[in-house]
Amino acid sequence: MAKILIIDDSEFFRDVYYHALSEKGFEVETAADGKTGVEKMLAAPPRLLFLDLVMPVVTGEQVLQEIQKHDTLRHVPVVMLTSISAQVVGKDLLTAGPIVGYLKKEEASADDVVRKAQEILGTSEKIFDPKANV
Repeated sequence: MAKILIIDDSEFFRDVYYHALSEKGFEVETAADGKTGVEKMLAAPPRLLFLDLVMPVVTGEQVLQEIQKHDTLRHVPVVMLTSISAQVVGKDLLTAGPIVGYLKKEEASADDVVRKAQEILGTSEKIFDPKANV
């Protein structure tokens, strides 16, 4: 099955999502910060990225900027998976790069994350509309 990378500084959330996605047959890799995540993506690009925004070392926004610098990464679909509401994040960031989804950690269950992965990897052409989820 498809490889998914989760970049999140919360060990709790990384573990929950890792197990939920792995149980559904996805190959899952995790990174505790954006710097490590970008390094892993450059070594072996995933088919889907779940990305937190607020992290030490390299933020989610900086990861998005770095992704755009590499031809091998700029088309990897990204689901923002963060504690920050879409309203606070803002339309400029949510429409930058290959963002195809947005989930708020406190509102999204592990099953929601699995469903989102299945939806996107089945139809990766779907474009995220930030106005629809605000």
